[in-house]
Amino acid sequence: MAPPFSAIVYSRILALRWRRVDLRTGTLRITERFYRGDFSSVKTKRSDRDLPLGSVALETLKNWRLKHKGGPDDLVFASRTGKPVSDGNLRRRVIYPTCDRLQIPRLSWHGFRHLHSSLLAYLGIPVAVAQAQLGHADPRITLEIYTHMASGAQREAVEKLERFLLFPSCSQVVPKLRESRIPKTVN
Repeated sequence: MAPPFSAIVYSRILALRWRRVDLRTGTLRITERFYRGDFSSVKTKRSDRDLPLGSVALETLKNWRLKHKGGPDDLVFASRTGKPVSDGNLRRRVIYPTCDRLQIPRLSWHGFRHLHSSLLAYLGIPVAVAQAQLGHADPRITLEIYTHMASGAQREAVEKLERFLLFPSCSQVVPKLRESRIPKTVN
């Protein structure tokens, strides 16, 4: 379930209520947070946002909803007593075992946000989309702090550019570039 939630700060996941999950349209509404035992509104206007769910996350939440009956004000991720799950327990019981099963380094919840931003950049998703998903007010925060270059990304970029420039089927621009470089011969 991490991908759709990896853009969300853990305190907002802990405060997510069923009334903020639209299983019909496949969206989440982030409006509050749970931090150090207290519920409160999110800190910034950009943090108050709707996030789309992918089809896998949506089906997972639908199944989760069927197993966890309750009212619209109930928490999506609650303890047996209906209270918010402890962030430490969430890490120890869900996040770390999942990382171990996937044989990836153990990531903090915040680490997932960095990974989310970096993967979006690697996939060529516009920074404005990543900024909106992460709830950042300024795209520089997304780019300068949260987005990290993937291993081999520079090589991949150079190779893509090389293929674009050297192979005529890549673009209509390439033949024009080549023609301008070929010296004219005099007969």
